[in-house]
Amino acid sequence: MARSGRLLAALVGLAATLQGCGAPRLGPGPAMPAGIGAKAGAPAAWTLLVYQAAAGDLEEFAPLNLNEMEAGLGSDRINVVVFFDGMKPGSAKLFEVVRDPGGMNKVVVSRRIADGGAVIPPSGDLDSGDPATLTRFATWGIQKYPARRYGLVIWNHGSGLFDDAQARNRRRDANPGQNEFGLMPDGFAWSDKTGKHMNTRDVPGILQAAGRAAGGPIDLLGFDACLMSHLEMAYQAKGLARTMVASEEIEPGYGWDYRLWLKQLSARPDADGNAVGAMAVKAYQETFSPGGSHYRPDEDNNTLTATDIVVANTALVPAVNGLADALLAALPGNKRALQRVRAASRSFDNKDCVDLGSFCQRLRASDLPETVKVAATRVETALGGTVVALAKAGPKIQDATGLVVYFPRSKKSYRDEYDDPGRIAFASERWRAFLRAYVKLD
Repeated sequence: MARSGRLLAALVGLAATLQGCGAPRLGPGPAMPAGIGAKAGAPAAWTLLVYQAAAGDLEEFAPLNLNEMEAGLGSDRINVVVFFDGMKPGSAKLFEVVRDPGGMNKVVVSRRIADGGAVIPPSGDLDSGDPATLTRFATWGIQKYPARRYGLVIWNHGSGLFDDAQARNRRRDANPGQNEFGLMPDGFAWSDKTGKHMNTRDVPGILQAAGRAAGGPIDLLGFDACLMSHLEMAYQAKGLARTMVASEEIEPGYGWDYRLWLKQLSARPDADGNAVGAMAVKAYQETFSPGGSHYRPDEDNNTLTATDIVVANTALVPAVNGLADALLAALPGNKRALQRVRAASRSFDNKDCVDLGSFCQRLRASDLPETVKVAATRVETALGGTVVALAKAGPKIQDATGLVVYFPRSKKSYRDEYDDPGRIAFASERWRAFLRAYVKLD
């Protein structure tokens, strides 16, 4: 979900739907002790923690996705715990998802959890755009709901590493009434109540805390948010998570299909992170294809990728370093040829990023030196081993390959934050040196 996506058009369409049939509501309900769903004896196979930072224009979708979870959950070996924060002061809640035999309906049957203030203060008022809030939720959830494997899904808007300033300006012009926080650049998990949000640099600290509670790297990091399937993000999670699920493109308003995903997981609760990530991707492909429950003809270009973070960092990053060095060596005499390749490569809503595989395919078809083509082939091979599963639901994105990498179009659009490994860890690798040389020659 980008800042305007989980699209405003989808919100308009959903409003009519909600008025017609009613949406499930997250009412007050009695709060039960934390950990009530943890099973006696052996720990559960999976605990999935879903962080619904819904204090903004996506709030109406939160109970719909929670209802999907209730409809899909079918195994007592899986814990699903949801954090919700809406626009109203004091609206923060925790839920333990409970199977609803009635399937998709207007009723939320999940149990409210009383956490004793560990995550949510007695007032129910907090800042869901603060990484400390997500860190508390992840740590508490893992401690209270022990399992063999853990997944953390961050549900909200997303812009990848950086918002595309030109795209943001287009959205601002198209939506002049947007509030002051409504077009905030960069990051993910915005709170329109506070104007705060999280950035790429916050990811390691969140995952380190989760890993300490889990006793090792968590198995799955998910972004139910737009534009987050970056090589740089997989690098940011190095050693801290095993599988990442995210989209290269804008996500429509409904986001992931939790019903189909949890139905698959319930049938195979012993699956590992890569397999569970692939299940989320398969569910996404199905739900956004014609005939799927989330399909809309005007939202027919949707991607989702399951990335093996370990392979990304042991195989793909070294290959990209080799490509960066080959491009640096070829750059002085081949700038125009490289510009043509860059312009022809697949990009998504953020035009200052390119699909890595698409870029390499076009490098191989170009008249650039053979050293560049060999290096591009190595990247493609490594990428093939990194991308576990890829959904491409739509005719215009069939050339997507799963991961984008930052590649600004010009010196004017280059972001200095990319030079700081403290903000973007991937800045310590060779790609940054290539980018700086590329934009300097504009």
